[in-house]
Amino acid sequence: MLNPSKFVRKAVILIVVSLFVNCNEITGGDRSRVIRFQYTGYGDSIYTILYGEVFEINKTGNINDTIPGSGADIKAEQNNKVVKTDATGSFSIALEKGTFTLTITKPGYQTLQMTNYISDPDRVSNTAIVLVKGSCIDHFEIAAPTR
Repeated sequence: MLNPSKFVRKAVILIVVSLFVNCNEITGGDRSRVIRFQYTGYGDSIYTILYGEVFEINKTGNINDTIPGSGADIKAEQNNKVVKTDATGSFSIALEKGTFTLTITKPGYQTLQMTNYISDPDRVSNTAIVLVKGSCIDHFEIAAPTR
């Protein structure tokens, strides 16, 4: 007969160990990442507009061979607003004033969290992101805008 307390203990240990594994150890060096981020100027809106493109690596081991990342979710954690990339991998998200963490997810791909996105009414920004197959979480801290 199975001892449930023994099983639970093993499961907890497995979860704790997996939380500390680095993306490099899992993927051999290929990591999801931001390849461009820029605060580009001002628009005419009460919201900040972030335009972006998401790409996927087409062939394992070749970061320069990408295809559009359609169907990825971009979520603003502070207000739970979610947009999805279109067939070309493009997206836009309008956010009110504040500082946001943007989480980019797609099943079968590493999650990417972009932290410290400063949303200022009327600002327009753009980004480009490459997602890599895997199951870990990578982080990218956005530098504060210069005026």
